[in-house]
Amino acid sequence: MKKVMVIVTGTQRGEDGSETVVETRAQGAYYERDGSHYLLYQEPGEDGGVPCRNRLKLTGSTLELTRRGEGSSHMIFEPGRTHAADYATPFGSLKMDVSARWVESSLQEDVLEIRADYFLTSQDSLVSDCLLHIRAEGCGA
Repeated sequence: MKKVMVIVTGTQRGEDGSETVVETRAQGAYYERDGSHYLLYQEPGEDGGVPCRNRLKLTGSTLELTRRGEGSSHMIFEPGRTHAADYATPFGSLKMDVSARWVESSLQEDVLEIRADYFLTSQDSLVSDCLLHIRAEGCGA
């Protein structure tokens, strides 16, 4: 397991064309096992609340994100497929569908980059159109 700097940038586009960009930087850990790449990192909780532990698993072009904490969720980003996801909030669970258009990744030098273009729907209505960019620095030897 290697210590890495994880930078996660999420862009959400609303139906009205507005964009919201959120960036998180955190120390984390990287390892590779059985052909899959794993990133582990922690985000601070909202308003000083309970931190959220995150695990990213990349296998080929399929990305899984598991979050544990106040906003627990398990999301699968697989191009051309739709996966159901329960998104837990302090106010209850939201049922969402995650549909990935594409997932791309590269590991060069000591940097792992993952990009996913996807959209979220709930009850057949678009919630948001999203782009996720993950950069992990320090993955090399």
